[in-house]
Amino acid sequence: MHKRTSIFIVITILILLASMLPMTGAVQAQGLLNQTFDWMTKNLSVGYPDGWTARVLGEFSQDVLGLAADPASLNAVGTGGDSPASPMVLVVLTNEPETLFGPRVVGTTVQETAANWAATSVGTSATFNNSTVVGLEAVRVHGIAERDLVAVMANVAQMADGDWLFVFAAVPLQLEDRFIPIYDAIVSSLNFGMVESLITLTETATWEPAALTMPHPAAWSIEAYEDNLILAQQRIDFTRIQFGTVMPPEGPLFIVSTHPGAGANSDALRAVALDTLNRYQGVVPAAMETLVLAGYNAVRVTGSSDTLGTTYMITAVQVGDQIVVIEGRVAQTQQIGFPDFYDAVLNGVTLAGQGGGMAVQVVEVLTP
Repeated sequence: MHKRTSIFIVITILILLASMLPMTGAVQAQGLLNQTFDWMTKNLSVGYPDGWTARVLGEFSQDVLGLAADPASLNAVGTGGDSPASPMVLVVLTNEPETLFGPRVVGTTVQETAANWAATSVGTSATFNNSTVVGLEAVRVHGIAERDLVAVMANVAQMADGDWLFVFAAVPLQLEDRFIPIYDAIVSSLNFGMVESLITLTETATWEPAALTMPHPAAWSIEAYEDNLILAQQRIDFTRIQFGTVMPPEGPLFIVSTHPGAGANSDALRAVALDTLNRYQGVVPAAMETLVLAGYNAVRVTGSSDTLGTTYMITAVQVGDQIVVIEGRVAQTQQIGFPDFYDAVLNGVTLAGQGGGMAVQVVEVLTP
């Protein structure tokens, strides 16, 4: 089925399954949001109740996250077939809203888009209120699908980069008052930034060529490739990496390399850091910092490439007769919170058996 029409079927299924929702299922949904789903590729986390299932609906769209009391409910999304009776919330974060919703829904403003969606879902029963979702100005829609005696709600927002965020839900009218607090709690739990599972650095990688140890989150892929150590949130085919042209990874990526550096001074560190940054297509340097890392003099540069859609943070540090480069990069769409994550990793680095964290001394803004 073409995705342009599938999203309307999704909303229809959501309404129908809510109309069949038994009392016990709704009561079960009233538990605290003790669970968290980390949507890695969207750099988004969301809370949900105990006993619910949360997963990205990749068989329908990588831009849709489903939360449901019954996992079978998620299997029905986008199929147009029968759906089990179960409460369900859909979180949609997309830069292709026309593909999912069609031009009839997507407007030029949040208000227009919310009104268009309401017209296709709940008609004239809709009411609109200003709201805030993850710090974004949003419109909250509330209405009734009278034929099915179902209350339908949504929050609609647009991010600074143009992506659209929708949070849909539906519930039988007799359970509406009891379900709304759970829906509001789910909406309030949405959080952009490096998710908790990334900030928690529970494991350590060791790389002898740089006499380096480096902390990283659990379950990361750690492999040597040519003369580099690569730490990635998701395992990638390293043989396909083309330094300088590679598109942004799915999640953060670190590359550690070594360069000759006997007697190197701060100018040499600056040159190595900038050379590493400037090999990327369309990169624009943003800032340079002089710092001390694990007791050694270092220089860090930051920049981004709109061509590749990637943000870079690159630190060059002199250790003995070589310069160690620690490069971190992430897709621009996932960059919220990445500097804090990069700093947390560097604070745990040891070089030649020496730790001590990181201390920034001078910050210089670079002019493109």
